[in-house]
Amino acid sequence: MDNLQLRSHPNVHKCLISSPAKFSGEYEDGELLIAPSYPSMRNEALHTIQRLNEFNQNHISRYYYVCVFNFLPEPDQQIIIPDNSYVSDILSIALAIYYGKRFDNHGILESCGLFWMPNVEPIFPSSNYYIGINNNYPRKDLEIPLILNNCKSIIKFILTRNDQYEKLQRYFLAAGKFYLNSLQIMEQDIEQAYLNLITCGEILSNFYDYTENEIYDDNLKEIFMRLACLAQDSDIKQLKNRLYQVKKKFTLTIIRLLNKTFFAQTESDDENTKLQEEFIDKNIKAAYDIRSKYVHTGQSFKAYIEQRYKSINEVPRPGLEPNVTDKELKAIFKRIPSYIGLERIMRFALLRFIHTNGIYIHQGLDESE
Repeated sequence: MDNLQLRSHPNVHKCLISSPAKFSGEYEDGELLIAPSYPSMRNEALHTIQRLNEFNQNHISRYYYVCVFNFLPEPDQQIIIPDNSYVSDILSIALAIYYGKRFDNHGILESCGLFWMPNVEPIFPSSNYYIGINNNYPRKDLEIPLILNNCKSIIKFILTRNDQYEKLQRYFLAAGKFYLNSLQIMEQDIEQAYLNLITCGEILSNFYDYTENEIYDDNLKEIFMRLACLAQDSDIKQLKNRLYQVKKKFTLTIIRLLNKTFFAQTESDDENTKLQEEFIDKNIKAAYDIRSKYVHTGQSFKAYIEQRYKSINEVPRPGLEPNVTDKELKAIFKRIPSYIGLERIMRFALLRFIHTNGIYIHQGLDESE
């Protein structure tokens, strides 16, 4: 009894995360354990809800998981009691992207030999419990099973300090943070959630370098040729430096991060409302255009991206006539992906972003033949 260790080791930390989706199995690699957290044996109401959820998922479905990790502080770390909750933040990001499900971080339970209260603020019930980011089914494009045992590659990538992948990690987690936040606020503010997905794609686009031939269209190239006869090279270079071509880079990046596998499967319940490869360029440009309209003019677009009556569509239904008089805006609304469509685009792009840069994730992310 004298040798019983009641306190955990100072370098062992525990945090609580949750998801509306149910995962089976456990993840364990010696440095990290992710395991289910069960309702109190005295809370019969929660047990009843969990049992009902096994057969019929609903708007209050929620499953909890404890993450236990071993964290060695840096030798020069001067913080007496460091806040290691950021580890559960990045775990939530990685798991959300890998499985395509919403995750929430409730904070640290135990850290540095001390005990902590988790975040006990209630999470709003989900009226969209049937869609891919919330339900108990694998996402259609890659069919990754909801089993915690199989996420080793992405977990190792985000938790391993490696100079070779430092830039890749930085861009992935920055973009992934906007992706996860989008899933978390979609119920309360779907327009802001949509803008977060666009920001996610913008961050990914800044990782790549594009040639002038790739980012300038024929019209701009012709203008530069005419200017070459009238201005000095330094003036033309200065002009080009100011033409950031953000939309062009955004569109190029996202299109290149999608492949045949992405288009082979759909979550739309109607063949006419799924994302199609031949129109994806217009869809992505429309998504970026509505972001610009919203930021510069305050143009609302909620009605064109949300789901109605449990229908699931990735793009507007054919023949839909937007109730606006502006021709440019009407064209955008006819092409704009729904929230579900854009979310699926960005998740696939995030996964393929690291897969094509040396972190093997899934064979469906390989280059299309």
